[in-house]
Amino acid sequence: PTAVAFPLFYRGVRGLGPARAATMMFLVPVFGLGLAFALLGETVTVVQAIGSAAMLAGAWLSVTERPTKTTPDSGLQLLRSV
Repeated sequence: PTAVAFPLFYRGVRGLGPARAATMMFLVPVFGLGLAFALLGETVTVVQAIGSAAMLAGAWLSVTERPTKTTPDSGLQLLRSV
């Protein structure tokens, strides 16, 4: 599994950039939990489900781009304050 995982991760680094790809490492426990449930018949507790949802939400928020509000004279304000 590691022989497949690392090349895929490095491909993600090339495509997404290091900051976005690093956040995907936080999804490893979520996939581990899902595979343990699907393949081994493990039970998923409420705490694990909430934690997985929080990790998925955090990863999604970190990789989605949000529009930034800029004003035309924002650079001038910075110069005036110096």
